[in-house]
Amino acid sequence: MLRHFAFRSLCVLLCAALLAAALPAGAQEEKRSNSDWIYVLLGAGGIIYLLTHHARTQPREPSPSPSASPVTLEPPSPAPHETPDMYGHENYTCKKSLRDGAFEAIQGPYQDDPVFQNKPDQLRREDGSKISYYGELDMIANRPSTLTGVDAYVKDGRLTKIGSRNAIFMTGSTNCRDAELVRMRFWLYEGGTKRRIYDSPAQLLQLFGPTSHSGKTVSWKMMASTIVGQPEGKPFVFTRPGDFYEIEAELIDEHDHSLGFTMWLNGHVTQTAGPLTQLQPVVLSVTRAPSSFEDKSKVLSDYAGVLRADMYDNISDIFPLAPKGFPMPRIGDPLDLTNANILDSSWTDAFKADVFVNRRHNDNFSAALADRLGATAMMQGVARTIALLTEKDMDMLNGADIAGRTLTTKVIVVRGAEPWTTPAHELAHSLPQYIWSSANMLSDCELDYHNHSGQISYGLQLTHKNIVTAPERHQGYPEDLMGDPASSSWNGQCTYAHLIDGLRNTVDPAVLLVRFGMAREPRGVRAKLLPSYDAHGGLTPDDTYGRYSVVALNAAGRMLSRKRFDPPWIDENGKPHAVIAMQEHLPDSRAIASIEVLGPGGVLDASSMSKTPPSVTIDAATVVKNRLAVRWHGRGERGRTLLYSLLVSPDGGQTYRERLFEQQGNTANLKLYEKPPLIVKVIVTDGSHSAQAQAAVK
Repeated sequence: MLRHFAFRSLCVLLCAALLAAALPAGAQEEKRSNSDWIYVLLGAGGIIYLLTHHARTQPREPSPSPSASPVTLEPPSPAPHETPDMYGHENYTCKKSLRDGAFEAIQGPYQDDPVFQNKPDQLRREDGSKISYYGELDMIANRPSTLTGVDAYVKDGRLTKIGSRNAIFMTGSTNCRDAELVRMRFWLYEGGTKRRIYDSPAQLLQLFGPTSHSGKTVSWKMMASTIVGQPEGKPFVFTRPGDFYEIEAELIDEHDHSLGFTMWLNGHVTQTAGPLTQLQPVVLSVTRAPSSFEDKSKVLSDYAGVLRADMYDNISDIFPLAPKGFPMPRIGDPLDLTNANILDSSWTDAFKADVFVNRRHNDNFSAALADRLGATAMMQGVARTIALLTEKDMDMLNGADIAGRTLTTKVIVVRGAEPWTTPAHELAHSLPQYIWSSANMLSDCELDYHNHSGQISYGLQLTHKNIVTAPERHQGYPEDLMGDPASSSWNGQCTYAHLIDGLRNTVDPAVLLVRFGMAREPRGVRAKLLPSYDAHGGLTPDDTYGRYSVVALNAAGRMLSRKRFDPPWIDENGKPHAVIAMQEHLPDSRAIASIEVLGPGGVLDASSMSKTPPSVTIDAATVVKNRLAVRWHGRGERGRTLLYSLLVSPDGGQTYRERLFEQQGNTANLKLYEKPPLIVKVIVTDGSHSAQAQAAVK
């Protein structure tokens, strides 16, 4: 302050001296020169400026910025064409928005399959202000799952193509100036719990700070690569079967703070279980060589051992099952039917009316085989029996061009030395309780691809032989399992969706297993009811269509239950058959008085039910000199013939092997294949109801 005052005083004195120099030196001097007037002006002007202007006591304060810095004496000059930020200006806070985004969860085939875009299941965009999708393809509990991008979705019945299969994305607009690292974080909600499943790699996005200097709104896009799914090599699982799930994707900054931008996926989790399957070597043909059965049965048994391991290792990879979700198949003792009289043609005059006697004989024989193995499958507690036949026997029954055939929903026949994909193909035919083939594919999928080559399998395979491995991407090839099955087959979305319905884990209720044969003849269709059994099994909804039906009536003739159907005269391979075996499940009830098979012209066959179920008791079961001796007795209503079947378990009742089927005698003396301890089971039927008894053999 004092320095400023001294400086001003010195300037005033200097200006005064200049002014004095310009004044006249004496009274005699009358005129001034031009230089005198210059001194007058300088001196007078300087004194006036110094007296009227005050010195600053502090330097100018700089304009504030978002990150307030200490006061500086000299503010920096603004850069060219740059507007300095201003406190309190309405454009200081930038604006940003989320416009669109898409992702899905898969466990094999894509939800938005490029082949089956309309049926059976889709990825749907839900209505509302938030970005949300519904996956109609159910997720399987405990099956490895991954996140992937979306190629297309359906909304309001219209397909919208977005073409982002290889990346999950979020996109929007922003007028912000600053870019910082941002990630997508994914949360799984199920059963009231929240679990983080994946964080995408960080990406710089311009979503922060003040408004950009230009103020212009531009687009932003966040991407996460999903060529082989995410998290890559570390799939997650759904753990709550029977419940709904939600997956949330949110944008977070580098400090784990949410930016308020989210998108959602929701759907349903279900539980599936593979059918307990038995591989049954069966020898049908008669030869002169005494050792033919032994030789053939050994070849078939060796093949069964290889097939057993291959089916267990591979089916869970491509079926909608958790790893190891397909039970290890059982192997039954070789069945010798070379001299067995399983052919009962007394109820049909096929041999008299059909000029193609040999083909009719084969149809009758295959129907009888299907009926027998279907009944014993129920007795053994297995869901499916796969009969393994020699080349000659398969040719006899089905022709030289057939590798496998689904005789009924319980019985499959397969040619020896076929790869595991052949029985897997036939298993898919047999699920859930009807033979699913070309007509069903057209109805369910709008495409018949049965036995047709074509690249229709898209998705990611996450396991190999039940083990999580590096994901394998399928873009149309290999063939669908139901197309032209080979060792490299996989499943397209329609086959996969069908199998979900067929493999849902449900409690088997009490049912009445109704067995009957049907034959097409010049005079029309005939039917013959065979012995029924009380069992537990799956019930399918009563069909509302079908010209034929099986009905259960009470004593007053009132219908208690009805199962409609159309006889499958044409098999899944397109071959016609004149004789077929049928097995249907009806709700079991002691109120049932009779069973009828009905056709368009009326009753084809009928059978009355016993009022008192039969019973059986095992009197003795012993091992003598490597042979199993069993004796039993049964009781039933007067006038009813009792038929007995005998089964043996070498593993404490977990599995049973057929040794006798529907015999009238009450004793057995059999060669012993298993070492004690054993469990022997005898099942009796009176033609309408059944009962069973067990005994331990030490």
